[in-house]
Amino acid sequence: MRSLVLLSLFTLASASAAVPSKADKKLDAAKASAVQAYITNTLKDPESVRFRNVRVKWEAVCGEMNAKNGFGGYVGFRRFYAIDGTDLHMEPDRFDENQWDRFCGPNAKKPEQPAPYHEKWIE
Repeated sequence: MRSLVLLSLFTLASASAAVPSKADKKLDAAKASAVQAYITNTLKDPESVRFRNVRVKWEAVCGEMNAKNGFGGYVGFRRFYAIDGTDLHMEPDRFDENQWDRFCGPNAKKPEQPAPYHEKWIE
């Protein structure tokens, strides 16, 4: 009987630990917004930028962006990632496919000293 009670308590504790708190969600949304604002402010036409698939995954903010070029046409969605919210990498400049896979890919692994974040999609 004791083992059943302990097993139930462990299951409840581990289930509640896996669910991100409201504070975590707000922090992740703030990180994603800060990176999006930085990208927007670096463009020639900041009002034209469109983001999609933006997410916080461990210590990186990952996503795709599209904006108009100097001729007024959209260039197509390009991937970006920002590590710790400060080190921004966008395709094609300063972009490393291996780093994308490491931080944002489907097989991205939890860092050895994890930040208190896990993959969550930001809407």
